[in-house]
Amino acid sequence: MNDPIDRLIERYRDIVHSPENRRRRGLWEDPHRWNRDMWRGVPVPRSQSDPVPFTIELDNSLWSRVLGFSLAEYYRDPDLFLEIQLRKRIFSFENFDDDAYYSDELFIWFGVITELSILGAPIQWFPHKEGWISGALLEDPAGLDRMEPPDFRAGGLMPRVHRYYERLSDLSRGRLRVMFPQWVRGPFCLAMHLRGVSEILVDMMILPDFFHRLMRFVTDSRLAWDRDRELFLGEKSGPGKLYNDEIDCPTLSPELYRDMIFPYEKELGEAYGGISYWHSCGNTTAFQEQIARLPNLELYHCGPWTDFGSALKTMNPATAVDLCLDPQRDVVEASPEEMRRRLEEILRTGGGGRYSVRADAFMPTGPNHGIILEKIGLWNKEARRVLSGR
Repeated sequence: MNDPIDRLIERYRDIVHSPENRRRRGLWEDPHRWNRDMWRGVPVPRSQSDPVPFTIELDNSLWSRVLGFSLAEYYRDPDLFLEIQLRKRIFSFENFDDDAYYSDELFIWFGVITELSILGAPIQWFPHKEGWISGALLEDPAGLDRMEPPDFRAGGLMPRVHRYYERLSDLSRGRLRVMFPQWVRGPFCLAMHLRGVSEILVDMMILPDFFHRLMRFVTDSRLAWDRDRELFLGEKSGPGKLYNDEIDCPTLSPELYRDMIFPYEKELGEAYGGISYWHSCGNTTAFQEQIARLPNLELYHCGPWTDFGSALKTMNPATAVDLCLDPQRDVVEASPEEMRRRLEEILRTGGGGRYSVRADAFMPTGPNHGIILEKIGLWNKEARRVLSGR
């Protein structure tokens, strides 16, 4: 028995079953099975007079300073991974007066490089920032013919995923449910990082046949991996998620997205019976009409550079909007008055729309991370006052 982890599990279970967490549960549609860090939920429908739910989340680079751990070790040691996961949730519940829901589930997630590693990309790890690939895998288009479909057991980080899954299951002893990761990166995201940013944009113009072969490969790879996941777990993988920070205007035109990227996203949505979450931190205003055509889209991410009002008008009534603030401009560098004005502007624009507000992606900007936590605390008070009316 691991006494420190056992104590953390029991302490976290108290949070899960607390009256405050039950209050938060009422703000969201079924908020379970997020399958990764930085939890998000689909807010329930609301009227203009109802509170707007909001959440606060630190980037792992800041968490490593606040809780004093190495991210390289966190992604190498399953015992530390579980300890930090529980400590992060306990810290957030005790220090942030937000509306994030705490489920009885544990995630396994190694960052944005997880799927790239499965397709063969080499990974670099760092103590105080997330891991990343060490270079593009497809410097020559001919290399695509030599690429193999993903191996659910042995490809990239998959042996580590299985090891974590077994170890976290052993440590939790049924008190918390361990979720197996989902494949969440969108096809264009993977194609861009396998090929290179400039190279993939040139390919779209002068080598469209190669571009589509690459998109076909990554889409088929995801579907094959998910079939193996379904066999392994004995459960369906859908609905799917699409993380696409590389989809941004003016990097891409609406026509390029519509004709060369969206068909693959739609295909995945149809295969999964819907898309639970579409994400890009870039400016996706110009793509909203197309994104709204995804099958059964539940949640659309509206980043700091995307038009929030347009998102509310364009998305289908069944699609909620995940409004994410600029952490630096709207929180860290803002005075309480500026915070309040920004929140009031959101409230006016949002009306009775179905949306939630996120203050997240906070990263260390200097040696004193306490200053960032102080500013988050100030924003937290303004958000509670403006968005909840208390």
